[in-house]
Amino acid sequence: PPVVPHKALERASMKALDEMKKNQEEAERNRLAVGGDAEGEGLGLGVGIGGVVPDFEKAAGGDDDEKDEVVAVFGEYVEDPLLAPEDDCADPRVVRDEMSRLNKEIIHGFVKLVRDLVNKPVENKKSRDELSHNIFLLVQECNKFREHQARETFIEILETQLRDREKALKALKDEIKRTDDALRDFEQINNRNESG
Repeated sequence: PPVVPHKALERASMKALDEMKKNQEEAERNRLAVGGDAEGEGLGLGVGIGGVVPDFEKAAGGDDDEKDEVVAVFGEYVEDPLLAPEDDCADPRVVRDEMSRLNKEIIHGFVKLVRDLVNKPVENKKSRDELSHNIFLLVQECNKFREHQARETFIEILETQLRDREKALKALKDEIKRTDDALRDFEQINNRNESG
C-alpha cells in the first residue's frame, strides 16, 4: 500500500477546521445582521459542505499540496470533512442541547422546503442547502454523542466487572475461612485421638 501522507492530512485537517470555523462565524454574523427567523432564513450559507464554496480552478490544477487538501464528491471539489478534527465536548448535556436545537431547525427547514416546493418549485435550492447543512451538523453532533455513550458503556462494564470480582473475592475468602475451620476441627479431632 502507498505511504500515508500524514503531514498533508494534518495540514488539510487544520485548514478545513479553520475554514469551517470562519464560515460558521460568518453565517452567524449574517444571520444576526439580516435578523433571520427560527426557520433559518438569512443564514447566508454557501453551496459546499460547511458553507465552503470550493475553488475549482485551484483544486483542478496548480500546487500538489492544494490537491491533497480537497476531495472530489460527485464531480465537485470540496475540502475533506473527514480530515477535520472534531471538537471534543466534555459535557454530554451541551451535545444533547445542540442536537435538540439542530433537530428543530431541520424540522423548520423541511417545512420551509415543502412550502417552497409547492409555491415556487424552481427556487428551492437555498432551502435544500440549509436543510442539507443542518442535517450534516446534526450527524456531526451525533458522532460526538457516540463518544459519550461509549465512555458510559465502558464505565458500566468496568463497574460490573469490579462488582463481579468483589463478589468472587468474598466467596473465595468465605471458602478459605470454611476450609481453615475444617482443618482446625480435623486437627483437634486428630489431637484427641492421639492423646486418648
